[in-house]
Amino acid sequence: MAKQIVWSDKASNERLNILEYWLEKTGNNKYSRKIDIKLRETIRNIQDNNYLGKQTDHKNTRVTVVGHY
Repeated sequence: MAKQIVWSDKASNERLNILEYWLEKTGNNKYSRKIDIKLRETIRNIQDNNYLGKQTDHKNTRVTVVGHY
C-alpha cells in the first residue's frame, strides 16, 4: 500500500521557487517540467518504499534530495 507524502510548507515553497526560477531563467517551462517529472518520480519511489531518504529527528519523517535540489 502506498504511503501518503506530506510536504512541509518550506519544502513546498522551495519546490515552487525552483520551478519559477528556471522558468524565468530559461524563458520557457521545458527545464522546469523536467525537474517536476523527476520530483514526481522520486515521490512515487518513496511511496512504494517508505524507508527511502534520510531519517530525521521527527517521528516517521524522512528527507531526500533530488538532483541538486
